[in-house]
Amino acid sequence: MTAKEIIEKKRIYALAFGGLISGSAALLFAPRSGRETRQRVMEFERDMKARAECYFGQAEKNVRAAIERGKELVQEKKSMVITAVEAAKEAYKKEKERVSEKHHGSHHV
Repeated sequence: MTAKEIIEKKRIYALAFGGLISGSAALLFAPRSGRETRQRVMEFERDMKARAECYFGQAEKNVRAAIERGKELVQEKKSMVITAVEAAKEAYKKEKERVSEKHHGSHHV
């Protein structure tokens, strides 16, 4: 997930939270009977709870996907490092053999 996507998601969550607050205030201060107000507050609460669960479920899914992608990247980089180390070992071994042959060859002349 890119920084731009994270910022956009934070904006969406902030907007949803702002809607929650303003909606609650509107329900609580609207001129209705106590029973009607309580009923609307409970309905609003159920609706907001469902929305929040949806938003947080999506956020959790996004975080898990980002973690999984991070693990994949680490594994890719680890594989690249192992390959590079093996290549370096092989190059060192060949160079050591070359120097050894050159050194031993000069004594026989």
